[in-house]
Amino acid sequence: VVRRKVEPPNDQGFGYQELYRIEDGGGGIAIPTTRAALVKRRYRRAIDNETGKRVVEGLEIIKTFRVLDNVAGTEFPTSTIKSTLRLTRS
Repeated sequence: VVRRKVEPPNDQGFGYQELYRIEDGGGGIAIPTTRAALVKRRYRRAIDNETGKRVVEGLEIIKTFRVLDNVAGTEFPTSTIKSTLRLTRS
């Protein structure tokens, strides 16, 4: 983890943002590469309509970037993944 930013809980939810440095060893004749990944997670408390129990709903966005000369080109991501999370107690 290169950088971490934490958003404390409030009425709208909580979350954090992390920037990762990913180094590929290359192996064999392949050239080692370096990439960066920006992970944003946001959570909020909610009530399950079916059971009435409390749940935590979340959204996760992961963007990866190319790194050239130790500078990540954060303007143009090479890939973006968006996931929804739902945490419940049984």
